[in-house]
Amino acid sequence: MEGKGPGSVIWGLLYDTRERKQPQFQYVPYVGPNKSFMKTTLLFLPLASDHQHVDKIFLVSNFIIGTNKDHCPQMKHIADSVCQWCDSMLRAMKKLFIKQLKRTLFVAAILFPASAVDADTFTSNGATISYEVAGTGEPVFILHGGLASREDLRGLIDHLAKTHQTVALDSREQGKSSGSDQQISYALMASDVNNLAAHLDLTGITIVGQSDGGITALTAALNYSEVVTRLILLGVNFNHAVLPEIGKEYLRSFKVPKEFDRSQFPGMYLDDYLSGGRRMQDYQTLFDEMANMWTTSPNYTALDMARIDVPVLVISGDREDMPLDHTLALYAALPNAQLLVVPGATHFLQREKPLLLHTAVSTFLAR
Repeated sequence: MEGKGPGSVIWGLLYDTRERKQPQFQYVPYVGPNKSFMKTTLLFLPLASDHQHVDKIFLVSNFIIGTNKDHCPQMKHIADSVCQWCDSMLRAMKKLFIKQLKRTLFVAAILFPASAVDADTFTSNGATISYEVAGTGEPVFILHGGLASREDLRGLIDHLAKTHQTVALDSREQGKSSGSDQQISYALMASDVNNLAAHLDLTGITIVGQSDGGITALTAALNYSEVVTRLILLGVNFNHAVLPEIGKEYLRSFKVPKEFDRSQFPGMYLDDYLSGGRRMQDYQTLFDEMANMWTTSPNYTALDMARIDVPVLVISGDREDMPLDHTLALYAALPNAQLLVVPGATHFLQREKPLLLHTAVSTFLAR
């Protein structure tokens, strides 16, 4: 219904007594004159027998409470007689919101809980990067694996935000971040991390990276050594040659199935893909681009790894896809590294052993 008052798309309750039966409530859209949409706007459309006690629109932050009957043409169709309990409830609500407006946001937060952190965006290398900042203390950047989003590391983000300032981002072309005309690469993603640190005016950052995020962290440490002071790597390789050819062929020839197995890669990350508003018909294009990166990079050597002199914690599951020898070679090449091999864990140890991971990361950061 079209209203004259301020507002955006709001959802209200209409009290239907046309058939003189037990009250029924239904959701109807209330669209303001500007035709715009605001997901956080809440409208109470309280109705009573005389409709006279609801005579104003009260705007508190993004919450609109009450409505003038003139703003709601459909109110003309509402019967004059409504249940006494509804009228009493409405009067109590109006009194509460008028006299104690500050409590309105508190009540709304309980009824409609939101994340304790605010998501934001910035532009880097032609892409819009989505990120969130939480907590206080030393800055820790958290980078997810390929085709995932920061939500895959939500448990670790929330854990570290208790003691550090966490900066968690969705890598370009993944999660809620956009892509660009450039082929995705670890160098490009490392540049995004460096640009975000500059955007937030942060230096001396620790980077926690899983899989692709870990390779991006290695790249950032090599290219932006003045910014990166510590690394925590989960399930990381430093040279694509470690991947067996049969695995590379699978990636190169992968075709989107009619139905994904949500328990296996890549289906386990389908929700992360869709969270950015992407279309399923574009999934093949993204996967092919990612596969091109996975099968041709990274190309670092042990000598390259020896250039990274900051403290590094290397974490790997003993059932990781990559040979344990490769993880040991990475550990041996890094001059200031510690190693944790997690029993019974695979490439997705952040899901399988979260408490152990949180403890190990916190212990390392407390040094």
